[in-house]
Amino acid sequence: MSDENMSAAKAQALLDAREAKGAWRVGGVASEGRVWAHDPTALGGPSVEEVCLFFNANLYRPHDGNRALAAAAPDLARTVIAQAAEIATLRAAYAQDLDGLRAELRRADDERATWRDLRDAAREYLAACDACEEAVDAFRANVAKGDAD
Repeated sequence: MSDENMSAAKAQALLDAREAKGAWRVGGVASEGRVWAHDPTALGGPSVEEVCLFFNANLYRPHDGNRALAAAAPDLARTVIAQAAEIATLRAAYAQDLDGLRAELRRADDERATWRDLRDAAREYLAACDACEEAVDAFRANVAKGDAD
């Protein structure tokens, strides 16, 4: 078994190749274990029209799983294609949301920087005011003593 995932392109190629021959039909009896495939080019040409794929028909242990899987292959391929399209849509939406979140974070960082700058300027102003207040208090004290230099 391969560990590779089937791509949508490969699934579409399989479906396109299948359409050239026609759809399969599952044998009517479960224990029959057969899948009939249209293939006018096999076993003598157009007069045959169908070939039978056997899954080791056994009345006591029918191969229903294999037969059903072979018959479901076209539906599975269509599912791969549909899910690949859905994943692509979700990835695009996720990328767009992620871009929006990144822009919002940049705006928040810029806003924080602005507030940080304002805070620092206010601290500098208050420190200058405190220094002025100390000088004024010292001047007033000197004036009160009569020593106004």
